[in-house]
Order: sequence, then C-alpha cells, then structure tokens
Amino acid sequence: MTRSLPFRILLLCALVSSGAIAQDSLLPPTPPQLRLAKSRYRLRAGEPARIEAEPETIDFLLHAAKLTIKLGGKEAKGIVVAPNVGGDQVVLAAAHSAMPGEYTVTLSAVTGTGEERSATIDVAVDPMQTVPSNATAPPVVLLNGWQASLTSSCPIDPTGSAGTFGSLQQDLLGTGVPAVYFFDNCVEGPNWKIEDLGNALGQFLGTINYDSGAPVAQIDLVAHSMGGLIARSYLAGLLSDGSLLPPLDTRIRKLILIATPNFGSFRATFDLLGTQAMEMVPGSSFLWNLATWNQRSDDLRGVDALAVIGNSGSNNDSDGAVSLTSASLGFSRDPSRTRILPYCHVGGNVF
Repeated sequence: MTRSLPFRILLLCALVSSGAIAQDSLLPPTPPQLRLAKSRYRLRAGEPARIEAEPETIDFLLHAAKLTIKLGGKEAKGIVVAPNVGGDQVVLAAAHSAMPGEYTVTLSAVTGTGEERSATIDVAVDPMQTVPSNATAPPVVLLNGWQASLTSSCPIDPTGSAGTFGSLQQDLLGTGVPAVYFFDNCVEGPNWKIEDLGNALGQFLGTINYDSGAPVAQIDLVAHSMGGLIARSYLAGLLSDGSLLPPLDTRIRKLILIATPNFGSFRATFDLLGTQAMEMVPGSSFLWNLATWNQRSDDLRGVDALAVIGNSGSNNDSDGAVSLTSASLGFSRDPSRTRILPYCHVGGNVF
C-alpha cells in the first residue's frame, strides 16, 4: 500500500529540518559582542584614534592575547589596533599604505584562554596630506624607534609623533616646513624586521606628492633610535634575505639621527623581545650587513647627515641605552657631524 502524498511531504520536511539542525550545529558560534561607545572612526596616517568603550571592554582588549582588524574575514592591511604605551588605552591607526576609502571592518580580540569577542566598526581612511605646490622647503618625515609596553610588544601612541618627538612637528610647521609626516613603525609594520621597515619607508617616500600630483624631489628625515636604522637600511637597500637593492634616487636631502644605535645597544642584550631587539644586539648580522654593504663601509649614499647623542645616562658615557660610540657618525662623517648633548635616550623635551 503506497503512503499518501501528505505523509511523504511531512517526512521530507522532517529530514530537511533535521539536516539543517545538524549543519547548524557544526557552525562556529558567533563571538560575543564587544560593547563599544563609538562605532565609526576617521583616520589619517600619523593621526591615530582612541577606541571608545566602557572600562570593562577596554580592560578585555588590553589583556587580549591577540587584537586584529579583519576585512572580509581576512586581516586588514594598513589598519591596525594595539594598546598604547601606557597600557591604559586601545588605539586604532592607519598606515601610509592604507588605501583611502570607507571600510566596514571587524575588531576582534582573543584572550590567552581562547575567549573571543568582536565588534563591527566603520572606518574612513582619509587621503594622505599633499605638499603645497608653491612650497620652498622640503617636507619632513619623523621616524620613531623601538616601542614596547607592559601590554604590547609594539604599542601605538594616541598622540602620534608627540610621544617620541614632543612638539617638534608643530615647531617645524611653524618655521615654514610645508608638511610633516610621522612614520610610526608600530603602525606601518608591527614587529617587522628593520629591513622590511626600510623597504616600507621607501615605498612611503615614493607616495609623497605635491598638490599637482608631481612627486616631491627632496625630503628631510629626522629619526630617533631604531628609526635611524630604518632610514639607513632604506638608503642601503637591505632586504630581509641579506641581499641588496639600493634605491636609484633616495629623495633624501638631509638626515638627522638622534640616539641611533649604529653599532647596537647594550640594552638590547637584556631586552631580547622580538626580532627588532635581536637585530640591535651589538655584532648582529643585520648591523654587520648595514655597516659593510658598500665595499666594507656605509657612506649613507652621500646624504647630508648629522648625529645627536646624549650623555646623561647612568653610566656617564651614554644616554642610558646607546653609547656615544654607537651613536656617532664617525663611520661615515668627520667628528663635527656628531653632537653630544646632556640628555637621556627618551623624553620629548630633548626635541
């Protein structure tokens, strides 16, 4: 005896429903939502924004083992999130490589135990500032050094360049510099090798244009600590595999190296936190390659360079992190191009 049509339809519906339930049970659960007080942010490279949320959410973000910004399920390129140096804020920032536009992204935080929370936020990335076509002076790029805090191996300062350089950016603009850019290595390439940051610097310099769209021919660099090694690596064209690809036109007019560990830092020997610190240990292969890339020397590609170093460290012969010998330009310039000042390694007042 054949079963009735209604019975077969009911049986089919039951099978489909049970299959759907089984399939749904295999899907990963949706992470709990991060409770944010603000879900839209506008960013320009060098001008980070503080994530606004209630204290419990900020605490969760600060103590997360991993923070990511995802776009379309993949980690977004050019938009980063990290705690600040003080470990009491969470900061959102855009790298100079980020394409301008409107983005809907996912902020994800995962703890060491695997607990995950996320939130959807809208991010508007503004175009990079151009240089006025009638400018009579070159723009300046500020490069910060190695960054670390108790909650992050590469924190982002919500004040931008002020955390390292104090009021220097505003001071330069007040003296007629047409534009000042901040190359924050924790935004451009968090915990990248110094050689890779040097390549990123070169790509960024190639995007600095006048209002007319024409490329700016000359740029001045002011670098602090490891930032000086990033600049030198760019000039030498060092690649992470040890090979060389020096830029034909460096576009650098003047270079100021402030407390740069040209021959390493004795502090790096104790820190050893990540690849960058390892590269700054005296005698590292990176420092050797940097010092000997051009026929056993480094001539800084002939760029007009000046070194500044402090001597107010606790051992009276350094700034507390870099020795006078290491920060000197004696490997490439005469002694008059190295200036010694009564300052320590860190502190915006030096600028």
